[in-house]
Amino acid sequence: MSHTPERTDKPTDVSPHSIASELPERVLHTYSRLWQLETWLRRLVYIELRALAGDEWRLKIRGADSPWEADKRLTHMPTTESDPLSYVQFSELRRITSDDWRLFEPFLPPKSIWEVKLEEISQIRHRIAHFRRGHHDDLQRVIQLLRDLYPGFWRFCTSYNDAHPILPQSDDPVESHFLHLTPSRGVRCPTGSGHGQVSRTPRPDWG
Repeated sequence: MSHTPERTDKPTDVSPHSIASELPERVLHTYSRLWQLETWLRRLVYIELRALAGDEWRLKIRGADSPWEADKRLTHMPTTESDPLSYVQFSELRRITSDDWRLFEPFLPPKSIWEVKLEEISQIRHRIAHFRRGHHDDLQRVIQLLRDLYPGFWRFCTSYNDAHPILPQSDDPVESHFLHLTPSRGVRCPTGSGHGQVSRTPRPDWG
């Protein structure tokens, strides 16, 4: 009696080199750091635009419709992404941060430095996307930008995690928008010791 192997989607311990021995490990690590960088940047852009424009934040995004439609047309291989920021080009993220710089200035390096760094990162992305080996310092350039961004991204995250209550809550437009979703309409209970303290996570190991 034969048994059909059960399908599993669990990750295996297969090394990338056992799949494609010609794949340089440095290129794989560069891709993973680019993934991390863009994930950070897309979250930053989403939260700041949503806080600025509320439900109309999508109006500030350009160029997402065609990629979204092309992706969703393939109904036999659907993805979970529906956010327009998942479908914009890296150049659009650059435009948004530049056009609305006042939103992102507290969290990013000085604008002149930021734009030069993104020009470098954009070229590194092209090298990875088009299967070029790239420069031997590409990985370190991406890692250095992540290190430069880490303090600002930490400030960004904790700026939306302040336990100090807004009283009355209806005076703040963001609080007022979500107030009806709060289980209790009383005062927000602060977390931890009651002094708005946040436990700092360890600094990432950039490798």
